[in-house]
Amino acid sequence: MTLKSKAWFNVSMFTKHVIQVYGSRQAIADALEITVQAVYQWGDVVPPLRAYQLLDLRPELADNPNQQEAA
Repeated sequence: MTLKSKAWFNVSMFTKHVIQVYGSRQAIADALEITVQAVYQWGDVVPPLRAYQLLDLRPELADNPNQQEAA
């Protein structure tokens, strides 16, 4: 299923995968123009609105095989 066929809010994006793509929490924070402390507060799953922003910046994040659809 492609990203275009999913609503953005039905996707759980894992913080661990985003860190692998960006290289560090600091790089994620810089891309989103937020503090690194805010990224540390995410836990295991990226908040939905931040996930949407990240998909806008890096569409390849949608190709994560570990991504799960929200129930």
